Amino acid sequence: MEALLELLHGDKNEGRFTLAEPHPKKTTNRDRVVCVKSLLNNRLLQAGYKAPQYKLKALRNQTFQAMVTVKGKQFKGKVASTKRQAENNAAADALEWLDGLTIAAQEKKDAKKAAKEAVREAAREAAREAGRAGNKGASGCVV
Repeated sequence: MEALLELLHGDKNEGRFTLAEPHPKKTTNRDRVVCVKSLLNNRLLQAGYKAPQYKLKALRNQTFQAMVTVKGKQFKGKVASTKRQAENNAAADALEWLDGLTIAAQEKKDAKKAAKEAVREAAREAAREAGRAGNKGASGCVV
């Protein structure tokens, strides 16, 4: 009971929860490890595809090479000293390919949009010309 009273009376925070440090420790980009496997997995699942399948191959000198299958296409990663890094290398290749498809699809979409806009602008210009021609009298002057 005395310990409880001592805690209550000696509580400088008035019962509020506070962190031991004034601010949480900030991380820098250098401190973060990017897991390419997670990025690839998330991108595929968001697009409605199955999670990628990895196959590992143990090579000489205790090195590994991974192969990942994405949308029916297989990618071999660079040789690495750990299984995890080998899978990340394969995922990086697959993600690069997938990003290339995404960029190409976006460029195609943008080109279609630009073509439609050009057709609309040509139709507007033709309508303006037709309107100008319709407003001219017999003398060729605008009425």
